Amino acid sequence: WEDTFIGGRMVLKGTELQLHKAWVLTLGTAANLAATLRLRAALDLRNMRTSCRFGFRTESQGAINIVDGVDLVKRLPLDGQDGHAKLEVKLRVAFPQPDLNVENFGDEGNVYVGMGELEIDVDEMNLCLDW
Repeated sequence: WEDTFIGGRMVLKGTELQLHKAWVLTLGTAANLAATLRLRAALDLRNMRTSCRFGFRTESQGAINIVDGVDLVKRLPLDGQDGHAKLEVKLRVAFPQPDLNVENFGDEGNVYVGMGELEIDVDEMNLCLDW
């Protein structure tokens, strides 16, 4: 459910009522550099416990260059989907620049596409314990 009053998103996930809100702020005079502020507040309806998480991340607003790499962040559950232990992996995937080769023999034309190596750099691995 989208809230029009504060512009957040409310979700009922299991027994937890969550509010998600994000703000994008431009940093300095650089038009392509911005910061995303993320807020997640939750109320467990079963035991009335509350929690709050606030995150900050700078990101470039320009076009994505897949040859230089794309940043990915993924949390993998270690003890089941609803478990307490998760492995957070932050990595960069760089795709090779394609090599196009066009050959023309008479009336027939062939296009060959060659690819190089896919590069994956693991920047961080974090063990996250949530209780």
